[in-house]
Amino acid sequence: MKGLWYDLVNLFFPRLCQACGNALAPADEEICLHCMFLLPYTNFHLDGENAMEQALWGRVPVQGAAAFLYFNKGSRVQHMIHRFKYRGRHQIGTFLGRIYGYKLVKQPPYNTVDMIIPVPLFKKKQLKRGYNQSEVFAKGLAMALGVPVETNLLFRIRESESQTRKSQDERWENV
Repeated sequence: MKGLWYDLVNLFFPRLCQACGNALAPADEEICLHCMFLLPYTNFHLDGENAMEQALWGRVPVQGAAAFLYFNKGSRVQHMIHRFKYRGRHQIGTFLGRIYGYKLVKQPPYNTVDMIIPVPLFKKKQLKRGYNQSEVFAKGLAMALGVPVETNLLFRIRESESQTRKSQDERWENV
């Protein structure tokens, strides 16, 4: 009976892959298996001298830094991020955070994390958007890592400009 009910609901309200837009299989969650396989994973968490860490060297002290996916314009990743960030699809962020957390949970130094602290938005921007996407992603990470999310330790004291059209150096200066 469950299969029939699922098929009937899916006929009128199809579940679509947030990366490619194709129909999801019943076992898929947010992203189809095909897209999960094709996502451009950085695997930075496996390399202690990855590009993310190198970008922070001499700027801030870190024990580890990584990025989950490469971002290219027009890519599956861009489609997912835009749906998550601008169309209120919170579950994409939680899902991606959880998937990345499962990769990090066995990898030093990430497996010794005590808590996740998401970067806050300026109050006006959070009110406009309705949520903080880094907090949503952090909740997914925290689920997989088995640690709490603490949202009251960092505060944004000034409003910064949008980073979407800035170079890497301009983004650093903006923050």
